[in-house]
Amino acid sequence: MSIRNDYHIHSEISPDGKSDMEHMCQSAIEKKIQEIVFTDHYECYAYGVRSKYFDSEYVRTYFEHIEKVQKKYQGILNVKSGIELGQSYLNPSEAKNVLNHSFDYVIGSVHKLGNMDLGWIQFKESNVRCIGDTYYRCLEELAKKGEYDCIGHLDYYKKHCARACLKNKNCTKRMFYFPFHDKIKKKGCSLC
Repeated sequence: MSIRNDYHIHSEISPDGKSDMEHMCQSAIEKKIQEIVFTDHYECYAYGVRSKYFDSEYVRTYFEHIEKVQKKYQGILNVKSGIELGQSYLNPSEAKNVLNHSFDYVIGSVHKLGNMDLGWIQFKESNVRCIGDTYYRCLEELAKKGEYDCIGHLDYYKKHCARACLKNKNCTKRMFYFPFHDKIKKKGCSLC
């Protein structure tokens, strides 16, 4: 099975990205991918916390790079602009400002509980269920308030359970049963 489109990739502009857009476009062409969307991260924080990465300069730099590769690969590879917007419900006004830009595709995600990334939390048998309950409540909040084309990383909690060598029997079951599936469907969005 060949992949024709990839709507969830991060360039080196994103704090977790490793390659520049140019190299990633070349790689997509080599793999015969027809369309890609660079969905670099933008994380929202609560309580007035500001990130050292995510600001208007970050977004400006992103669009400078995306426009360059869009022009270069026009007719060869369809390159779209996108964003993976984390925790938009924590700072709706900042999320709105970010989304005022012309993104072709928006992934809504939850990477943090409050301002703490799940990767920074020590998962133990004694707290794993509470972490999971909180994570899925945050996903529900995102589904209610977020402006997105899809919700990403439904397995983010499960990934961190696995990293801690914990098997949470409720994790997999809850990934596929969300009380907010109807909200997602009404918005015409998907899960990714």
